[in-house]
Amino acid sequence: MRRIFTQPLLLAFCFVSGPVSTPFAADSVEGGPVEAPPAPGSAAAPVELDLPDSVTQIFVAGPDAPLPMPAVEVLARRLVRGIDTNRIEVGRSLVEGRDGGSIADLAPLLPSTHLSVNSRGEALFMVRGASERHLRIRLDGIPLTLPWDERVDLSVLPLLAIEGVTAQRGPGRVLDAPNTLAGRIDLRSARQGLEGWSTRAGVEFAEVGARDLLALHTRRHGNWSSTLALGRRSRDGFLLPSETGPGLHQPPDRRTRLNSDLEQTSLLLRVARARDEDRELSLLVQAFDADKGVPPEENEADARFWRYRDLRRQLAGVRWRTALGDWRLDAVQSFDRFEQTIERYSGDDYRTADGQEEGLSSTLLQETRLEHRWNTHTTGAIRSFVRWSRHEVDDTDGALVTHQDFEQLLGGLAAEARVRSERGWLLRAGAGYEGADTPETGTIADRAAEHEWAAQVGVEKELRPSVRVHTEFSRRPRFPSMRELFSDALDRFDINPDLDAEIQLAAETGIAGRSQNFEWSLNLFAQQIDDAIERVRLPSGRRRRVNLDAVRHLGAEIGVVVRPARGWVLDLQQTFLRSRARENGAFDAAVEDRPSWIGSWAVGYVHPAGWRLRSEWIGVGPRFSLGDGLERLDADLRWNLRLSWTHFGRGGRYAGSEWFVRVDNVVDARTWSQVGLPESGRTLRLGVRLDLQG
Repeated sequence: MRRIFTQPLLLAFCFVSGPVSTPFAADSVEGGPVEAPPAPGSAAAPVELDLPDSVTQIFVAGPDAPLPMPAVEVLARRLVRGIDTNRIEVGRSLVEGRDGGSIADLAPLLPSTHLSVNSRGEALFMVRGASERHLRIRLDGIPLTLPWDERVDLSVLPLLAIEGVTAQRGPGRVLDAPNTLAGRIDLRSARQGLEGWSTRAGVEFAEVGARDLLALHTRRHGNWSSTLALGRRSRDGFLLPSETGPGLHQPPDRRTRLNSDLEQTSLLLRVARARDEDRELSLLVQAFDADKGVPPEENEADARFWRYRDLRRQLAGVRWRTALGDWRLDAVQSFDRFEQTIERYSGDDYRTADGQEEGLSSTLLQETRLEHRWNTHTTGAIRSFVRWSRHEVDDTDGALVTHQDFEQLLGGLAAEARVRSERGWLLRAGAGYEGADTPETGTIADRAAEHEWAAQVGVEKELRPSVRVHTEFSRRPRFPSMRELFSDALDRFDINPDLDAEIQLAAETGIAGRSQNFEWSLNLFAQQIDDAIERVRLPSGRRRRVNLDAVRHLGAEIGVVVRPARGWVLDLQQTFLRSRARENGAFDAAVEDRPSWIGSWAVGYVHPAGWRLRSEWIGVGPRFSLGDGLERLDADLRWNLRLSWTHFGRGGRYAGSEWFVRVDNVVDARTWSQVGLPESGRTLRLGVRLDLQG
């Protein structure tokens, strides 16, 4: 009787599109051990098994399992994009399906996230209309943000070996690092879930000489695990849409965007020893070396003619997580070294370099979080954060060389209490104190240290097991980066070393629900940033960063994920936004690069034979961009299409392979990042990935 009952349930795991609940558990699945099942006759809730996205797995009962069962082979394929009120988790299959070489390619998967490419060629995320400097990005808990600019160019941040993403929108909690005003994106590197090893090799080709090479090896032996990944990508440039007319610097007979080439080599290494899910010591190393062109602004006669002749980064971090009774410790230490060489040219032929900027940043970081469970209802936590960074700059203008040293210390201390009532209410309240000091300011006058307080209070309630509501209020500061204060960007900006810290007051409320085949969420949010740091154009044509009186963002987010039939997934995310600056007491002035809406709509299908289709549309509403003044850009819409076939191995060393074709911007739509900065046209890509195991 037991065998008749267990076999159909195990086989039902095939072709699922989300987590599966079952009244029994296997020893483990990829991602960690599964909790033991309840004893026979108990009324405990069923255990939830989160199946991997694409795996051939043998489930075998453990010696302590009360329900014996034979070995059963399960082929699980799923599309995962679980949503919550202001948090989203993206699974491995969708991350791998981006087929991209950088974190920038994740934008269509993240609600309320607008990808913008600026005149420096940097790809940046703007969440809920907030500045890109308000967002924190981490890899396995190690911060990736560069202190010199308080942001990171996502186009050179490799997607290498990333298998999962968790994105938190909004100000989050006071336990987040200082300067976290818009949320956090946490990246998770690939791991070997079971004893043994797996290896992936991949190659992709696209038009105009683009090609990507990938090698990924993961291994687990007892408590030890390791990940090693190498990547190489290159392109001669990207194609412009056929309807794009000639610009001031774009030759009329050239379809490839001028100076848009890229060469990059990347490495990721992770070694960890874990006793269980709560006790782990890990070492992460990430490095890359890139040479990147910067397309000129087509609306500017005196556009910047730049290229990053050399971009190098070496990041090493150690993370220690442990539990001692009711205490939990999570500590991170990292060292980050970043070098860049910018060459400036006198014309759009890129032959004669008349200026150069060499920058070297060195950063040490320590972040510690200690949590204690006082009783069954109350938990307390404290977080300390210290980041020291030094940036050295050599500017060359003709025969004149100027050397400057800059140094910044950013720190903070925060505490939070969480109280859960018998009726399911959860109250969070926290406060902190944060500050920044710049003891070295180059040739510029000394700058006084700044200190501000932070606070956050929130309440959550599960109306029933499948519906949750939340409301929260917060105050968070952001201190200006060294580049905002002291850099003239190769004589492009008038510096403003007297910038004040931004102060954000935020409120939001949301509700989310889910059933077996339907998930939905609705969020309403309001943010006011006093002394908001924005760019303005001076009468001379140069730029300058200034503190505006205040900027306000009002918005609504709607998210829906529907699984209408086996294998089908409909994913709809829409954000409506109104951003205005305050002038003369009223919020009626336009703000740069804040679209009136952001949308992503996708249809996915997985066929039992291994075919997978994803069709997605990414839209950005009307917005203003800084040209001669603030100029209006019309709404943009891009359509991407991907078709793949996966072959699953049936044992032995060969684990499977995936063959894919994708077309980005299918209708060759003309879209713009900013005024004078057209985006890529229709692009065809082909690729294959081969998986081995042992």
